[in-house]
Amino acid sequence: MDLDYVKLGDGRLVAFRELGCPREAALRSLLVLHGLGSSRIAAIPGVRQELLEEFGVRLVVIDRAGYGKSDPDPNQTLRSSAVDLEAIIDKLELGRRVWLLGYSGGAGYCWAAARYIPHRIHGIALWAPVGNYWWKVGKLFP
Repeated sequence: MDLDYVKLGDGRLVAFRELGCPREAALRSLLVLHGLGSSRIAAIPGVRQELLEEFGVRLVVIDRAGYGKSDPDPNQTLRSSAVDLEAIIDKLELGRRVWLLGYSGGAGYCWAAARYIPHRIHGIALWAPVGNYWWKVGKLFP
């Protein structure tokens, strides 16, 4: 299993794994944000390398801060996690805009990206997202 790291501006390391097409051949990039108790290892269960290649997808799965092999961020907020995502998008040369897939607890980070870095997001898919119908969006994202 491939493992690599990207170094953020504050020195933290974020572990990631790539599947699908190499950067030069990819038609689109999909950044996957895992759920609670998961990591980059899960990626998208059942997805085949051949399928990703057929559709020209470069799939990148990161370990969110404090998970797997990524360094923790003791001051993490939803806004700072979106800033981290933008740095990862740039450092991995995923393109001007990317697709996000958030499953379970990763969905909140997709919402944060939609709120704080919408200019970098082409689209978002949520898979079994964690949420609460009583949350007030204004209180989550000031």
